[in-house]
Amino acid sequence: MKGADIIIGGIQDGKSYFADYHAIGRQAPIVDASQDWALLSTSQNVTHTTLKVTRVFNTCDNEDVSINNDTTKIIWAIGDTDNILHHRKRGADSVNILDAPASQWNAT
Repeated sequence: MKGADIIIGGIQDGKSYFADYHAIGRQAPIVDASQDWALLSTSQNVTHTTLKVTRVFNTCDNEDVSINNDTTKIIWAIGDTDNILHHRKRGADSVNILDAPASQWNAT
């Protein structure tokens, strides 16, 4: 995940948690000094946790990747618990973040 701009969030004990991270290699992500992503809302049911987030396209932060009209690789990981070091399922997809979605994106 070296060079990745990462957001980690979820709901634990009924409360939302969320932060902006980055990766420097094969180790746990590091919390960014500047928290540039904003959490708009969270929801959770038996099968899904949904986070709605926002951020400016270019934060001028060396720990963030600029959002532009190019294809961006999105990596994701899902765990059975809130322990970010152990995920049950992970994957990647290439998307243009600025394209209007055909439907909601689902990482299942």
